[in-house]
Amino acid sequence: MEHNELHEAIANDKPLNNAYYAAKSSFSAVIGRMATYTGQVVDWDKAVESNFNLMPEELSFDAMPNSLPDEQGDYALPIPGQTKLPWA
Repeated sequence: MEHNELHEAIANDKPLNNAYYAAKSSFSAVIGRMATYTGQVVDWDKAVESNFNLMPEELSFDAMPNSLPDEQGDYALPIPGQTKLPWA
């Protein structure tokens, strides 16, 4: 997006849909997290096609989380080079 497009929309009180930029930016952050967790290069297309999911199976306040603490109260952390992606 060029600045003049934004300025024109503001000056002329016209709607401007920037959803593409927001979606691309958000997914770039997801790919960055995947790369950080695994220590691997993450390809955009493979990330899109993957079934990588950090969401709980059920969305409710009493749902069982995907990760639980151990006896010391510590949670398992992703370890670059050891944590694997679904396609790895």
